[in-house]
Amino acid sequence: GWVDRFVGWDSDAVRRVLRRFPRLQPQPAANQTPLKASYDVEGLTASERSAIRRALGAAGLDARLVYSAGRHLDVLPAAAGKGNAASFAVGTWGVDAHEVMVFGDSGNDLDLFQRGFQGTLVANALPEIRRAVGRDVYVSPKAYAAGVLDGIRHWSTA
Repeated sequence: GWVDRFVGWDSDAVRRVLRRFPRLQPQPAANQTPLKASYDVEGLTASERSAIRRALGAAGLDARLVYSAGRHLDVLPAAAGKGNAASFAVGTWGVDAHEVMVFGDSGNDLDLFQRGFQGTLVANALPEIRRAVGRDVYVSPKAYAAGVLDGIRHWSTA
């Protein structure tokens, strides 16, 4: 099942490996979970992300890095993420992806927009996600909850 994909994941091992990257500042304990190691780091470069992936891989940790807002890094099991979770739910419910609406505003939502769902970016979305989504995503001129409502109207009449 779904949970079996995470057997063998060790977020404490992730934290031990990532201690060698001094720019990564662990977020407070309340933000840490058995399936997520979270850090604050300003301006993490592609080169640094590659070095982190290599270090995790060398330790046998199959991880997904989610960097958002130019300062938040989440390290998750490779099978984790919002897109995988939403796809699992859709499959469980027996509906088609094009019947599902998703909404987002930052890099940690990007995975949702790569699954064939009806996607809406709200007006307050960060530039990182605006650049990364395809033309099939509706970009609302409204922010926050008003953008979600606008997206619902958009996709309900499409």
